[in-house]
Amino acid sequence: MGKSSVEQAMPSSERGALKGIRVAITRAMDQAEEQRALLEEAGAEVVHYPCIAIAPPREREPLDNALRRMVKAGVGKNVEDGYDWLVLTSVNSVSALTERIDALSLDVSRIGEIKVAAIGASTRDAAETAGLTVTFIPPTYTAESLVATIPVVAGDRVLLPQSAIARSTVADGLREAGALLTVVTAYRTLIAQGGDDLLGMLWAGSIDAITFTSESTVRYFNKRVLHERGTLAMLDHVVVGCIGPATAQAAHALGLRVQVQPGEHTLTGLTGALVDYFKAG
Repeated sequence: MGKSSVEQAMPSSERGALKGIRVAITRAMDQAEEQRALLEEAGAEVVHYPCIAIAPPREREPLDNALRRMVKAGVGKNVEDGYDWLVLTSVNSVSALTERIDALSLDVSRIGEIKVAAIGASTRDAAETAGLTVTFIPPTYTAESLVATIPVVAGDRVLLPQSAIARSTVADGLREAGALLTVVTAYRTLIAQGGDDLLGMLWAGSIDAITFTSESTVRYFNKRVLHERGTLAMLDHVVVGCIGPATAQAAHALGLRVQVQPGEHTLTGLTGALVDYFKAG
């Protein structure tokens, strides 16, 4: 029997290295399993405090119309015929598209010659699982890297499905490149509930590290903690890990001190960076 994906992703030197370390994760309830598995493989005790929940857009028609246009026409001669590019900036965008494609009984094999860009490895994998062929992924998994390197030229028709609260970085960069851009809300980000009693553990001083994997997990962590009568000062003695620079910037904006940020902006990279931090300490 072959090794699990976690075992393949994690060097043997990292397995068990976080034994005795309690790590809180803040991803959505239905998206935490991969990170939990990586951290537990590294020996950590995982506490799940979901800070975001993903909900459909208030109005589905703009997304549905864009998907019909994309699937029906692929690449055509007129602007109305289809798109040249589909740009996917998160796994949540892929999930939202997949749900609506299924609901509308659309056939992704009819997309034709449209090029698909994904902002990172997880988004690429989700897109390919959904039957899309990803043709471009930036060298660094950030919005800034994507807009700097994607080979979009003036006049290209680009579909950008994203969160209702997404930064304008990708949209602005594509417009500056001359793209004929269609931006649609694919999903909404809400404050989550449930999970483990993180605030009680913080009060008790029994949390060693907390991780954030997106800007929204940082912002909504702050909102949830305040709503539950906690304070960010409870993290003063907790190691804060962020998956990438945009997430770290959101944490800094709230006054948090980020000690761990991987060079590879993936869950595997974040786990490895935590291992390196605690080994060094």
